[in-house]
Amino acid sequence: MRHILLGCSLLLLNSLQAQDWYRGAFLILDQSGEVEVSDHLGVMHEAFPDSKMIRPGNAAISTADGGELLILNSNKVVLALEGAGELSYERFNQISDASKQTDVVSGKSRMILELKIGRLVIDSSRHAADSHIVLETPFGRLTLSMKSLLSISISENEKRKRFNLEIECSKGNASFVDRKGDQYKLYSGQRLSGYSKEGSLALGFSQLSDSSRSIFQQYDQRLSSLDLAQFDYEIFKPHMNLIWENDHSKDTLQEASDSSLRSKHPIVIEVAPPPVPTLPIRAIKRR
Repeated sequence: MRHILLGCSLLLLNSLQAQDWYRGAFLILDQSGEVEVSDHLGVMHEAFPDSKMIRPGNAAISTADGGELLILNSNKVVLALEGAGELSYERFNQISDASKQTDVVSGKSRMILELKIGRLVIDSSRHAADSHIVLETPFGRLTLSMKSLLSISISENEKRKRFNLEIECSKGNASFVDRKGDQYKLYSGQRLSGYSKEGSLALGFSQLSDSSRSIFQQYDQRLSSLDLAQFDYEIFKPHMNLIWENDHSKDTLQEASDSSLRSKHPIVIEVAPPPVPTLPIRAIKRR
């Protein structure tokens, strides 16, 4: 019985060895206004003068007021950032066949994004494979279902000293969980909006606004003008670095099981910025 289990486990391990996790990449398709791109250590990169430069998905992007940015990711997810905004890729991983015989977009992907301020359109409706997308915000966490199209806006009202939040779902559905753990489920045609002031968050549901309908319409027109149906996603491959590789030398049941778990949910700490130096505190203990 042990030999049968061991054989099954090794068969599973061999099938997993054909796939590895790679860091995804992104391409700025179109832009207007001032754009800055830096990595997680704060190192600035050159601007995108011709909108043809591909970057690995570990970057932070900021746009100036009045700017617009259209981003195509290697997993077919499209992002559109509008106005003064701050967007960062916290994590962007994709599974790719080690034999390089399958196309880039055929495997699973995981994206963790963070939006601090600005308006962001997230479009996963073009992606046929399994794509898990999470967006972190100052208000809470937004999780998208597959094949969704939504817009999220975070703005500051300096006069009233509060931040406004608007989430509008055009296709699919999404789930939003605030910092207190309260969960809100959005479906196609719904709008979740409110504001945060002095630590309290007030949200309510309504129908899509006319302004959001216009935003989605402009987005569709802008995207259709680029004719992405003929886009060759293979150009992303040279920019997708391997972040996890299975160990082919493991040949026991326990090791195979551990490898299977790690290949499904790898925990990778790639690089972290150095901490801010602190001064020691001197104190006198009195008896």
